[in-house]
Amino acid sequence: LVTVGIGANDGWRLVSEAQFRANLERIADGLAQTNARVVVCNLADLGLSPAARIAQSWVGVTPEMLTARIRELNHAIDALASRPRFEVVDL
Repeated sequence: LVTVGIGANDGWRLVSEAQFRANLERIADGLAQTNARVVVCNLADLGLSPAARIAQSWVGVTPEMLTARIRELNHAIDALASRPRFEVVDL
């Protein structure tokens, strides 16, 4: 069993959805070769966290922008559920 939790930093760093998806697919392809069962956690809405308001001044990402980004990244993560032996867990 392999558990995967990735993407929070990509949300803060505004990594494009296309780049995130490509990175995620590359990781998933490697894990699929192991024949292990893979459980992938999606991303909690970090825009709702108290740190989001503080971080806005540091990285220039508003809580609303972060919430929108998390939705985009979770859409890419959700697509992994169609792979054999992959399961996505909604946080």
